[in-house]
Amino acid sequence: MMEKLIAGCPVLEDFALILPDDERHKAMPSLRVRSQTLKSFLFAFEFNTTGKAFAVEIDAPALKCMTFSDSQSDKIVLKNLNSLSMVDINSDFHLKYGKTLGPRKRNVIRDFLIGISSVRHMIISKLTLEVLFRYSKLGRKFPKFDNLTRLEATLSRSMLELFPSFLESFPNLKNLIVLSDLREAKEIKLSHVPQCMLLNLESVEINLQYGEIKRVIIMEETVKELVRYFLENSVVLIKKLILCFEDLSKANQDSDIFKELLKFTKLYPRCQIIIH
Repeated sequence: MMEKLIAGCPVLEDFALILPDDERHKAMPSLRVRSQTLKSFLFAFEFNTTGKAFAVEIDAPALKCMTFSDSQSDKIVLKNLNSLSMVDINSDFHLKYGKTLGPRKRNVIRDFLIGISSVRHMIISKLTLEVLFRYSKLGRKFPKFDNLTRLEATLSRSMLELFPSFLESFPNLKNLIVLSDLREAKEIKLSHVPQCMLLNLESVEINLQYGEIKRVIIMEETVKELVRYFLENSVVLIKKLILCFEDLSKANQDSDIFKELLKFTKLYPRCQIIIH
């Protein structure tokens, strides 16, 4: 029925579909979005108590912007998304907690990434990155996103050491925004340097969340390690580094972390370092 509805809108450009958590899913085991005119699509399907398998197919050659928040679809098929410019992803690809990434699920993830590989701007959630890092640990490689210049990613602290390897998929990345949760603060050491940092990266913004953690010293060392890593490895190209603290006291000029970070401005005068 939904497919017929979409087909009956020959000039449709914007479409948002949020599926509720109720029994109506039994009557709709799949969603097919096929449109020659669709430019913006939002799909949200995060709860499914029916136990029924669900499949999504999107075939939209004119699509430019897609928000995909789906943790319930067993099968995801993306076709003809060569015009896609921006994608916002919040999905675990219906991978149940504790389950292994079997061949079928790995293929779903691979095909999804290939389907969106033309994007220029990506927003990706912690939920999605957790699955992708599990995927990469199995020896599976990510496709290259040669057109992508802007990436916004939400990470837990445990993901930070894997994140540089993920950045290898974006050789032409210019603008990076990271939201990192440091409440599980532990010492980190970053070493791998992706190609984009050596060739194209121009600006980095790091938004830090840490709440009421007791290991403040380790948290501050983590912040300094992140700043050191980006500046040392992008010293020729990076023009601006922005640090945004959740706790306003950390951005106070009298705080210890502020004084420590201020030293980097002297070491790397070509880069504008802004602390909020």
